[in-house]
Amino acid sequence: MVISTTIAAVAMMIVLFFVMLFAWIDYKNNLYDELNILAQIIGDNNSANIMFASKPDAAESLSTLRANQNIEKATIYSAADSTIFASYLKDSSAFSPDFSEVKFGFPLNYTHTEHMKVTRAVMLKGELIAHVYIESNLKMLKQSMLKFILVGLGVFLVAIIIAFLIATYLQSLISKPILNLAKATKRVSEEKNYDLKVSSLGKDEIGSLTESFNDMLAQIKTQNEDLIEAKNRAETSEKAKELFLANVSHEFRTPLNAIVGLSDLLEEASKPNPEYLQGIASSSKQLLALVNDILDLSKIESGKLQFEAIPFSLQTIFEECYYTSQYHAMQKEIDLGFAIDNSIRSVVGDPTRLKQVLINLLSNAIKFTEKGSVHFSVQVQEKRDKSVQLLFNVQDTGIGIPPEKQGAIFEDFSQVDSSTSRLYGGTGLGLSICKNIVSMQGGEIWVESTVGKGSSFNFTLSFELSDQDPVHVGVEQLYFKDLHVLCVDDYKLNLTILTKMLSAHGIQCSTAANGQQAVDMVVKHNYDMIFMDIQMPVLDGVEATKQIRALKTREKNSIAIVALTANARSFQKQAFMDAGMNSYLTKPYQKEEILQLLSGSFSDKIVAKPVKPILKGKSISTPKNQKQTSLDIEHLKNMMSGDINVVHALLEQYKIELSDQLLEIQQVLDKEDFSNLKTIIHKIKPAVSYLNVQSLLELFKEEVHKKAVDDAQLKDYVSSVEQSLALLIDKISEYLKSS
Repeated sequence: MVISTTIAAVAMMIVLFFVMLFAWIDYKNNLYDELNILAQIIGDNNSANIMFASKPDAAESLSTLRANQNIEKATIYSAADSTIFASYLKDSSAFSPDFSEVKFGFPLNYTHTEHMKVTRAVMLKGELIAHVYIESNLKMLKQSMLKFILVGLGVFLVAIIIAFLIATYLQSLISKPILNLAKATKRVSEEKNYDLKVSSLGKDEIGSLTESFNDMLAQIKTQNEDLIEAKNRAETSEKAKELFLANVSHEFRTPLNAIVGLSDLLEEASKPNPEYLQGIASSSKQLLALVNDILDLSKIESGKLQFEAIPFSLQTIFEECYYTSQYHAMQKEIDLGFAIDNSIRSVVGDPTRLKQVLINLLSNAIKFTEKGSVHFSVQVQEKRDKSVQLLFNVQDTGIGIPPEKQGAIFEDFSQVDSSTSRLYGGTGLGLSICKNIVSMQGGEIWVESTVGKGSSFNFTLSFELSDQDPVHVGVEQLYFKDLHVLCVDDYKLNLTILTKMLSAHGIQCSTAANGQQAVDMVVKHNYDMIFMDIQMPVLDGVEATKQIRALKTREKNSIAIVALTANARSFQKQAFMDAGMNSYLTKPYQKEEILQLLSGSFSDKIVAKPVKPILKGKSISTPKNQKQTSLDIEHLKNMMSGDINVVHALLEQYKIELSDQLLEIQQVLDKEDFSNLKTIIHKIKPAVSYLNVQSLLELFKEEVHKKAVDDAQLKDYVSSVEQSLALLIDKISEYLKSS
C-alpha cells in the first residue's frame, strides 16, 4: 500500500511540475503577444502625429496606457534623430531609457525576472519613421501562477488521499488470496502434498493466479510420477550399460589379444606368414566395426547422423552385401541367397546406410544360425508416381527369439540375455542402430520369430525413383592423372600407409612430418590437396592450416585441406572448419573414404586405369638378345648384408617410387612430350641398378633418348621402357606377396 501510494504521489508531482512549467511559458508568450500588438497599435495611431511633429497629441495617446496597470513605461523614439518624441511613465520616479539603451530588432528581451520589454518599428509608406518601446511588469503573471500552484497542490493532496483510500481497499482484496497462496506453498514445501488445492475467490487476475498455482501443482505431481518412472528406467538402463561395457570390454580385448599375439609371432618368424597377416587384418576390421558402431550411436543420440540422397542400384547394394557376408556363411556351411524385385532398378537415397542395416541384419542372422540358410530380399510394397516404398526382409533358420524378448532387442545395449554375449559375442548395439537409421528415414523395422525355427527381420523404407541407372564404379577402379597431394603426419607408419593407398591410384604424394614443414612445402610447391594430421610437434595441423590460408596468393590459399583426426567431436570439427579446413576424416580412415572424397573433388582428373601396352612388331630399342625382365633378389640381399627385413622395406619403397615414375612415363606417351625423358630415366636408374634388371639397364644404354631423333623412334623407345617398368613392378608385387 505504501509503495503504491508513493508511486502515485511521485507520478502526480512530476505531472504537476511539467503542467506548471508549460503554463508559465504559455503565460509569458501570451503577455509578449499582447505587448507586441499594443506596440503596433500605438505606432499606427501615432504615425500622423510623428509625421506632423505633434508631440502633445502623441503624449496624450500614450497616456491612455494608464488604464493597464502592468505597463510601467512606454516611449516613442524619432527615427530621424533618435530622440524621445513622446513618453509615458507610470511611476514618476521611473525614467525612460535612452534610445541607445533599447535593443531594437529583438522583440522579446528579458532584462530581469521582474519585467518584459518589447520594441516595435513604426513604418509609413515603407519608410521607418519611429520606434515604440513598451515595458511591462510580471506581477499579474506571478499572481496567476501562484493561484495555479495553489489549486494544483490542492488537487494533488485530494488525489493522494483518494489513492490511499483506494489502495487500502484493494489491499484487502489482494492480500487475502496471496496470503492463502503463501500458506499453501509452505504446506506443499513441508508436506510434499501435491494434491493440495487453493480455492479461488473470483475470475480476476488473482483468481487466474490461483488457478495457475493449482495447475502447477498438478503438473509437478505428474512430473514427479514421471521422474520416479524415469528413475526406474535409468536404473534398468544402468544395468544394461554395465552389461554393455562388460561386453564391449570383451569384444575389444578379443581382437586386440589376437593382434598383439599375431604381431609377436610375426616378429619371431623368419618370414611373414600370410595367415598371421590375415588374422591381424580380420581382427583390425572387427575392432573398427565396433568403434564405428559406438560412433554411430553417439551421432544418433546427438542428432548429428546425416543421410545422403544419391542415385544407386539395389542390385549393386545386394551384391555387395552378399559378397561381404559370403565368407562367414561358407565357414558355417550356411546357404546364403538373395532376391530382388526387378521392377525397381535405381532409386535415390543413402546406399551406405541401407547397406549398413542389411549387413548388420545379415551378420546377426549368420551368427545365430548353426545350420540351414539365410536369405534376404526386397520387394515393392507401394509404388507412387515419383517414389516407391520397399519392404526389405532378412530371414534365417537360426535359434529364434522368445516373444517376450522381441520388443526389447531394438533398444540400446540390449540382447536377448547375458548368455547371448558369452556364446555369440556382440555388444547389443547393432539392432538399436538399425532401428534408428530406419526410423530417422521415416521407415519401420520389426521382427517375427519362433524359438528354434528362426527369425524374419523386416523393415520398410521409401525412396525417390531415379530417372536413369547409376553407373557403379568401384573405388578400386579409380585412377587419377596430374593429381598431386601433400600428406602431413608425424607418425611415419601413417604416412607410409596413406601414400601407398594414394600412389596405387596414380596420385603423386609428397610428405611432411609436421605442420611447419607442410607450410614451407606449400610456399615452394603447388598441391591439389593436403591431408593434414591435427596433433603434431613443432606446429599442429590447425595452426598450419591458418598459416597456409594466410598466404597471399590465391593458388596457395585455395588448396583443399582435409583434417585427419582420431577425435572428431562436434566442437572440434567446427574448430577445423574455422581454421580453414574443407573437410575431415576420422582415424582409422578407409581407402574408400579417401578415394570417394578425391573423386568428388577432382572428377576432372579421373582417367582410365593404365593397361600395360602391347608392342606391335620389333622396336628399334629392343635388341634381339634383350634379356627378359627379372628381379635379382640375391644381388639386393648381398648389397644389404643379407638383412631380409631391409630388402622387403626397400622393395616396398621401390614399388612406390617406380609406380610414380611409371605414371610419368605414361604421361610422356600421352602428351608425346619427350623433353623430360632424360630426367625421368635418371630417376629410375638407381632402383634398376640395385635390382640388377638387365632389360632396363640395356635400354638405358641406348642413346635414343639423348640424341635428336624423330618422335616415332622416341615413342617406340618410351613404350619399351614402359613395358619393362610395368613388368618390373609386377615382379616386385609378386615377390612381396609370395614371401
